[in-house]
Amino acid sequence: MSKVRNILGLAFEDTRIIVAEVRMRANRPHLLRSGEFAFRNGQSLENPSEFGQELRRFLKANNFSAKAAIVGLPAKWLIAKKITIPPTNENALGHVLGIQAERAFALDVKDLVFDCYGQADPARTSTLLLMGTQRRLINQIATLTKAAGLKILAISPTAHALRRVDSDGDSELSIYLRDDYAELWSAKAKLAWIKHSPSSAQQTQEEWRKALKAEIERHLLLTADNGQGSEQHRVTLYANASLTDEAIEKLSNSLSAHVRIVDGHAHLLSAGFDEEDLAKAGVNSAAAVLALTGIDNQRPFVDFLHSRMATKKTHARSRIVIWAVVACVILVAGLAATVRQWQQDRRDIAAYTQQLEAMAEDIEAAKQVVERMSYTTTWTSHKPVFLECLNQLTQAFPAEGTVWATSLAIRENKQGLISGKSLGEDSVLKVLDSIKQNKAFEDVQMLYMRDAGRDTDEVSFAITFSFIESR
Repeated sequence: MSKVRNILGLAFEDTRIIVAEVRMRANRPHLLRSGEFAFRNGQSLENPSEFGQELRRFLKANNFSAKAAIVGLPAKWLIAKKITIPPTNENALGHVLGIQAERAFALDVKDLVFDCYGQADPARTSTLLLMGTQRRLINQIATLTKAAGLKILAISPTAHALRRVDSDGDSELSIYLRDDYAELWSAKAKLAWIKHSPSSAQQTQEEWRKALKAEIERHLLLTADNGQGSEQHRVTLYANASLTDEAIEKLSNSLSAHVRIVDGHAHLLSAGFDEEDLAKAGVNSAAAVLALTGIDNQRPFVDFLHSRMATKKTHARSRIVIWAVVACVILVAGLAATVRQWQQDRRDIAAYTQQLEAMAEDIEAAKQVVERMSYTTTWTSHKPVFLECLNQLTQAFPAEGTVWATSLAIRENKQGLISGKSLGEDSVLKVLDSIKQNKAFEDVQMLYMRDAGRDTDEVSFAITFSFIESR
């Protein structure tokens, strides 16, 4: 991330964008201005170009001048899962995480953008937090900020920016409170998990206090060592300005004496902001801390814009040089292989020519044998055509002798004529049908069928056909 002097923090929510502009002066951050860009009724990120133009007008009207921005996403827009990976170096990490993402989530990973928190170890297995968000949201935010005239430096969970400033490790639980939701995390946790806890706009201060008290106690119970409650637990609260000091005090009093609630804005003082900056920030402290992430030039815990799972891009000129070198190497190798093959072919041709010359007499003798065998095979045939035709016709006549053939003629073109006599016309017709049904014959027709003479009851007939040699 490039170092800049002025930067915007844009904390996205469902109905608004919290905006804060921070400037680095004398090696210390100063909050110049902050505000809230509220969505109109029914407005969403589905029309990012028009939305971006409105944001541009809002920034100009409120004297925001920075052109670089850090975008923060609420936890409800994220999915997360703890994964264990085998020993892996950074170069192979993206491929390993891609496989893990396909296994970990039921959603189509092509529709998601992932990054992870944690370090891979090439010597042993590692546990990482794999986080993802919708690719469509990232594209919409990119279009929106471009239309607003801004350059995005990173896209990260908003709560992770707050976690960075309270990373002293003394708080078992930290809570970022808004009117309609809360986000919780632990500075002591090895993995930077975040939980989104919604709240109803109709909740009273008392209902809110009871719900938050139950949430705090549940998380402290889950993280307590061996169930011992004697240890002092610290809960850091980044409170919304709409929450009164009285409500926060009641919350503190309702908890166990071993639980102490501290104001999270003290962490902003240790990060470099002064009391005047905190007064300006008000409910917009998260956006101010987001901007601070860009100014101190530290990589966010998770950055969906520069994901560790993305394939590293090579500089265009370097890529051209690499391809040119590869092409030259392939060309030289190809030419060398062609020359070697040509020389080998020459040697083979010379050897084969010498062999042919030595075998000339044997080849001539073999040719004479072949010519004699070819001549003698014409004297006999294993399967004469007329015998096969006679065999097929014989199968068409019945065995009882009610019909018989008297003559058979087959021409060279395999056209045939069979004539005979029968004791009745039915027997002749059966022979005709049998010949027609045989696939060895085609164009089968009755030439004639008539009485054989006055002194006999026999019938004479003649049938023409074409014989198919290869059935």
